[in-house]
Parts: sequence; C-alpha cells; structure tokens
Amino acid sequence: MPRQAHQGLKRTRCPSQSRRRKKTAGKPFPPKPPKKEPVSPPKPKPEREWIDIPEDVRLWPVVNARGHVALVRRALFLPDGKRVLTASYDKTVRIWDVETGEPLTTFRLPVGPNAEGMILAADVSPDGKRLAVAGVPFGMGKYGLLVHIVDMEQGRVEKTLRGHTNIVNSVDFSDDGKLLATCSSDKTALIFDTQTWRLLHTLEGHAKEVRDVRFAPDGKHLATASFDKTARIWSVENGKMLHELVGHADACVAVTWSFSSKLLVTGSTDGEIRLWTADGQLRKTFRPFQGNGAQLTSVKFAPDGQRVLYTGNAEKNLAGILDLVDGETKVRFEQHTNTIVDGQFSPDGQLAVSTGGNDHETFIWKTDDGSLVQKLQSATRTIWGTGWGPDGKTIAWGHVNLGNLVKATTQLEYTLNLESLEFGPLPKDGDTFHRAVLERNGYSLDIIDYSKLNISKNGTLLHTITPKNPGDRIYCASMVDDKHAVVGGMMKMFLLDVESGKAVRQYTDYHGLVLAVSPSPDGKYFLSGGTEQVLRIWHPERTTPLLSILVADRDWVAWTGEGYYAASPNGERMIGWQVNHGPDRLATFYPAVRFERTFHRPEVIRQLLPSGTLDQALLSAKVPRRRLNDVVPPLVEIVQPDPGMTFAADTIELRARAKNVRSEPVTGLRLLVDGRPYPGANIIFANPQPGEVAGNWHVTLPQGRHQLAVQAESASSVSLSRVVQVTRRVEEKDTAGKLYVLAVGIADYGGVQKFPFAAEDARKIAESFEKHSPGVFAAVETKVLTNDSATRKGMLAGLEWLRDKATTKDTAVFFFAGGGQQVKSRLYLLPVDASEKKLIDTAVADDEVQAMLAQTSGRLLVLLDVRQIGVANEAPIGLTDRWVRRLISSECGAIVFASAQGRESPHDSPDVKHGSFAFSIIEGLSGLADVNRDRIVHLHELAFYSSPRTSQLTGGKQHPIFARPEWFRSFPLTKVEQ
Repeated sequence: MPRQAHQGLKRTRCPSQSRRRKKTAGKPFPPKPPKKEPVSPPKPKPEREWIDIPEDVRLWPVVNARGHVALVRRALFLPDGKRVLTASYDKTVRIWDVETGEPLTTFRLPVGPNAEGMILAADVSPDGKRLAVAGVPFGMGKYGLLVHIVDMEQGRVEKTLRGHTNIVNSVDFSDDGKLLATCSSDKTALIFDTQTWRLLHTLEGHAKEVRDVRFAPDGKHLATASFDKTARIWSVENGKMLHELVGHADACVAVTWSFSSKLLVTGSTDGEIRLWTADGQLRKTFRPFQGNGAQLTSVKFAPDGQRVLYTGNAEKNLAGILDLVDGETKVRFEQHTNTIVDGQFSPDGQLAVSTGGNDHETFIWKTDDGSLVQKLQSATRTIWGTGWGPDGKTIAWGHVNLGNLVKATTQLEYTLNLESLEFGPLPKDGDTFHRAVLERNGYSLDIIDYSKLNISKNGTLLHTITPKNPGDRIYCASMVDDKHAVVGGMMKMFLLDVESGKAVRQYTDYHGLVLAVSPSPDGKYFLSGGTEQVLRIWHPERTTPLLSILVADRDWVAWTGEGYYAASPNGERMIGWQVNHGPDRLATFYPAVRFERTFHRPEVIRQLLPSGTLDQALLSAKVPRRRLNDVVPPLVEIVQPDPGMTFAADTIELRARAKNVRSEPVTGLRLLVDGRPYPGANIIFANPQPGEVAGNWHVTLPQGRHQLAVQAESASSVSLSRVVQVTRRVEEKDTAGKLYVLAVGIADYGGVQKFPFAAEDARKIAESFEKHSPGVFAAVETKVLTNDSATRKGMLAGLEWLRDKATTKDTAVFFFAGGGQQVKSRLYLLPVDASEKKLIDTAVADDEVQAMLAQTSGRLLVLLDVRQIGVANEAPIGLTDRWVRRLISSECGAIVFASAQGRESPHDSPDVKHGSFAFSIIEGLSGLADVNRDRIVHLHELAFYSSPRTSQLTGGKQHPIFARPEWFRSFPLTKVEQ
C-alpha cells in the first residue's frame, strides 16, 4: 500500500518545537504591571465597517467534519500547554482542548481551487496571541507569497507578509516574540521584525528549497534545513552564514535547538538524526529506524535538553523519544497507521503530540510511557476503495488500507442507496460491485510503482504516462468508455484519450490523494474517493462533481456545487460554504444548515442520477432554482462586550448589529448563551426593511466562562456572529451547577404493543446519574415517570419541573423511552393514556416538548428511545430524524442522543433486560465510556461508547444518532469510582 508521499507538495516538512519551552515549562508567565488609571475617560471605539460581499463572489464548498480531512502538516502545543494547534492541507488551522480532545476554534484563510490555500507552515508567538500561517498562496502568487499573521483573540488578520517567490514551508517566532523567520522553496529564509513587520534579512545560499527554520533560544542564531542535504547556522544580527552542516546523504528536512542554544539536531530523509554543536561540529549520529528506506520528518528537543522526539516514515509507523546520552529510544508511540508527519513536546515535557496516518489523526500521549491521552480526528475517514452496485443506484466504499490499490481489490465496507438516501446492507464477499475497469476494447491500463501508467492495446505498449512534477504519484485508473480512462493521483485527476495518450480534461475540487475510481454500470458516471474523505460522483464531460457525499459513521450529507443538499439530522453541519474577503482577511464560513430553508432539498438529490443534470433534477422535483449568492445570510457581529472580557457583576450588557447582504432584510435576532437560546431574548422585526438593525440585551450569567453569540435571520437563511468568550470572576468556592434529570419510561400501553424494559430503562438511567454524577455536579435531582404516572398531564408537569428547576449554571437531562407516532412531519410522544383516535388531544407533540425544553436554562441533554406504534415491523423514514434536526437548532440548542435513525427500529436486549440503547448509556455512565482513563466520563466519550455498543448489542441493526449544536463543547457527566 502506498505511504503518504514526501515529494513535491506532499513532502513533509518538520518544523522544530517552540524554543520558549525552557522559559514556560512549569512556570506561569510573569504578571503584567498594573495598568494606570486613565486621567480622562477612554474614547469610544469606532464602529467597524461592514465587509462587503460582492454580487459575483464565489462561495467555496468546504468540509467541516469537526476535524481535519487532509494531511495535517503541523502539530504543536500552545504556550499554556492546555491546547494543541494543528494546521492542514485541508486549508484550516484548528485549536483543540487537551483535556477533552474537542475542537475549540477553527481559523479559515482565503482559499481557491485544488491546492490553492493549503497550509504548510504554522507557529504561535510565545505569548499565545499571534498565529503565523503560510503555504500554497491564495491566488497562486497573484497577491504575492503570503504569510498571514492572525490575532488569535480578535479572530482577524493583523498583517500579511510578502517577500518570498515560492511556497512557504516553515515559520518560526523567536523566543522573545520580537522576530519571525520564514523559509521557502525559493531557496531563501527571511527574518522580520514583529514590531514593525519590516524585513530585516534575506538569507541566501542554499542550493535547493529550504524546508525548516528555527531560532536558537538565545536569539543570536538561526538554523535552516534544506533539500540540498545541508543545514546552516546564521547570525541573526547581520544575516550572514556562520556554519554549514554537511554530512546527510539526502534532504535535510528538520532542525531543532537545545534550550541552552549550545546544541542542535538535524533530521533527514536519509533516516539519520545528527547532533551538532552551535559552532557546526558533528557530535553524534543516530539511526532510530530499522530497515532501508526510513525517512525522518521531524525532530524536537525536550525541555530537559537530553531527549529528542522524532517522527518519520519507516516499516513501522513510529514516533519515538531518543536519549541523546546512550542513543537509545526510551519511549515508542505506535498507534499511527501511516507516515508520521510532525510532533512536539508540551511545555513541561510530560506530553507529546504527533500527527499522521491514514485518516489524518493526531495523538496526544504521555512521554514517560507512551500511553494515549487523546486522539484528535475528524468524524470521517480516508476512502481506499469505491464501487457501484449492479442497479446503478447504490454506491459502496471502504476505509481499509489493505489489498491491491491499483487493481481495485481493497475492501468495500458500506453502501448507500442514492434513490432512498439510506444506508444499505454491508457488502459481502459474494456481492458483485463494479470496480475499476483496467481492460476494455483491447486497451489495458497498468500502474507501475505508483510512478507511471502504461497504456497498451492488444498487448502492445502505446504510451507511458508520468506525472509532470517529480515525486508526484499515480494511485488509480479506470476505463470509463471505449476510448477514455480516468487517472487519479496527488491532488489531480485527469481524463485521458487512451489512443493518443493526451489529457482531455482535468477535474477540479481536489486537495488530497485520489485513491480509487469506479465507473457506473451504465458508463454515465464515475465515482472517486481518497484522502480528502469525500465520495464524488462525476460526469466524464464535466470538470466539477455532479454530487459529493461525506459520511461519518452514520451521519452523512450529499450536496451539489450549487448548494442543494440532503443530510442526516447531524450531517448538514459537516459541510458548508466559504466566502473569501481578499488576501488580507480571514474568510467567512457558513455551515449548510444556515441555508436549510432554501437548499435542503432531498427530493432534488434523489433525482440527480436519473436526470443527469441539476436543472433537470430541479424540474423533475418541481423545485425552483435559486442561487447561493442570492441568499447569502445577513452579516452580524457582537459590538459589546469585547472578546476575553472579565467582569464581576452578575449582569453584562450585550450589543449587536446586523445587516442584510442581498435584498432580503433581517427578520429577527436571537441571543445564544453557551449555545442555547437566552430566555426572552428573541427579537422579531414586525415590518423588516433592508439596512442595519441592532439588538441590546442585559444578560445574567453565573460565575465562570461563557460563550456569547447572536444569530441573524432572513426569509431564506440565517447567520451566526463570531462567538465571544467572556468570564465572570469566580468569587464563591462552590460554583458547580446542579444536575436535573427527568426520565420517562412506558412499558405497557394496554394493548398488543408492549416495550417490556422501557420503565426499567427510565429508572436505571436516573439511578446511574444519581450514583455517578455527584462528584461532578453540586447536587443531583431526578424525577422518574413510569407506566401509570407517565400520563400526558404527568409528562407536561415533569417538563415544567425541569424548566423551573434548572438555572443557567445547571445541566438538564430529558430521557424518554416509549411509543411514538408520526403524522406527516409531526412526531407525537405517547403517554400511557394516549388515544389513537384523539391523538392531538391525548399525546404530547414534539413542538410542545421542544417549546418547554427551549425555555429550560443551562445545558440540555435529550435522550430519545422512541418506538413506533401503529406500523407493524417497520418505522417510517426518520421517525425522530426531523425532530432531532430541530432540537439541535438555535431554537432549542439541545444535545441529542436518539436510539435509531432512518427506518431502523429500536431493539431490546433480553439478556440484559434493557433496551439496547438505554443499556449502552447506563454502561457508559458507570465508567465504561471513560476512554482516556481520567476517571471522568465526558459527553463526547459517552457518544463514542454508546453508538458501537448499541450496534453490537443489536447485531448491527440499530445505530444511534449523536447530534449537537454547531459550537458544542463537551462537558463531564459522571465520575468513575477508583
């Protein structure tokens, strides 16, 4: 199987760890001197001008699967040691929480097609406030070779540096933060003054591209590593070369300084680590990888100066910690599945982060024993195989890097029917799927060592196709008709005329490796997949995809380039649309859910393949055509308070403003606190007019940290302001909130339909929280309604109890196990006294429940195990799917676990005497979901445990939904007894 390549754009760089660790390891930053009281009141801040979005601006489709969907080029700890930064080929920078492993922030730079905007280099200033990021430039050089300096607190580009003439491979702040160094494929390195951003020195002399650049901690020297097999030491004061480090047999790709600035280490694709003195003398040579062909990708000094963290590409995927005294690898981390691209120590040296693998995963692990702390990964995975079902309506794919890639024998694991938009049965060995066609009409295709494609006819070689760029790869090929073949490789996919051997067209919208292609049975389309983790269906004569599909476990979304989409309840948050605002600003991202009112059209997606074009599909589905540009959501921003503000009072004033982008005026503003609607803060404009509108609220907040946002609505779309984080100072010793649990379970409706374990499920769910949550919450109160007590009146009273009890600092849980009926798009939860003949009067409608839950303050978790009543042996499509979509919206802001999705029916497990879904929750809360073994079960860990456990208990017949609001943050639920 191919390993991740290290040539051209795909060749990994190895930026050294931040040098300031000696200063920060285990020590707080020195306190700032107190500010002097101003003599006169400060001047009010001027209102910022709105960023115009031109009528013809392009909205770029981007994936947002809560993690990276392409190779992660850089991974580093922020100076506080509590957060990790990753920068990726998928054109995003993400900040992660070390404790929970959850993504916190995403920075989106301006992007273009294919490689344009891919991120290759990133570093954070010693004070943690500035981010330097660069790579393949937006505009491909039209605006220069860009290095963006991002103010991480304000979420804006502070400065854009130019000066290089080729892509930027590495950036590095000096330990005092006063200088920034950059290096490039133009064979130079640059040094900038970060106070004035003036270019101080251009370092010239390397014969090939410079891959890494690092300041010595003392600030006097700078080291560079180059493909010319050398490293160099430069004077920071005058920019002159002091020493050339010669000896590596292949490209030198990594350099790192000890904290004494007396030693430095280099790493090379020859597999060697070399230790040098600051005056250029070689001290030792180490070869940590066994076997031929090993390559180093990064090297980092530990804070103690005695150890080096290394990563690379070898027979065994390995990140290791090398003892420089005895030359032995003391700790090995072996959970990566492919080339390890980068790594770094935490400021105190107790943790390491390393990134690389088949699915672009990043791991945080302990440096004393290599044990896992967190796995940072998107919900999606690399696609190694594709195929079509014989009916031409079903596609199949696999995530396993086993088998023969070029002969298309990799395993297929999942199927999706594009007519019903539902998952199908798992592929079996005897199933016939249409894979790559390597022989047709006398022509044959043969990929040799991933470096060339031989095209033969009747056994005679006609052409040998090789990539234009040295080091590029060809991974897959297939005939699509009698005269043409599609060929996939590194960020490129072509249609070839097999007779002439010439490219007919190049397909766009790729920024990864194309690993699999498969023509449809009728030859009208072909399917592709690869490291960008998106399945795409193409018409051979169209350069952009007809349909793109992203699948994450049981969440999925299928969309067109024009914006129409269909999705599972949580799937529409996995993709969206990005608007660039020029080379000197961060981009704006709109999740697809913001366009739900206009573009959520499953009926159109179902018609795409039969119709062949979007226009014909819209006509068949009787849906009028709309343009994304015509329904761009309103602009909205929080004017007050400032990001990061700390205050003591219990109430804070919040001001926001919004403005329509197109002709549709703003129809309303909604205030969200910690992801939930703030009670009574919804503003509706009775007679909306185009132009700017304002909102003003006084918000009562409990002590601690909070996230504020404002949503603006128009008739066709909605938008969300940038999230502003504020902190109310903690003055009381006990600030933990309480937990309130309402558990409803109905086992017997007095007829033929019985759910024997539903009542016991409700009791055990409540008991689990009572037993395991007191160590997390200040107090736990439960109300359990089962069978005779679960009447309509009782359920509504229980919801009122939940609403009246919970405050903004608390957490509320609503669990329901029992019957339900769906009438059109409305779901009715059935209390024990429900009557099918008087359903509206005796059942509890979903919107009734949702309205009361929306008024319930604090964090809200909803657990649904709804069983269909009235339809034998089969649930209607999406019994709870539509309601889940509304519950997680800004109208309610709940986090939802639903026991089943689509046509699936919930199942019981007689062996354990519980519903399968409820039992997985009970087990998880007891401690089995404690993945990182910190004795705390967080919400995301419960989700990670519950879904596969439920599937296991039901033999794969049931797959729960875990759906959450757009900017969900995980939190603790239970404490595990030792």
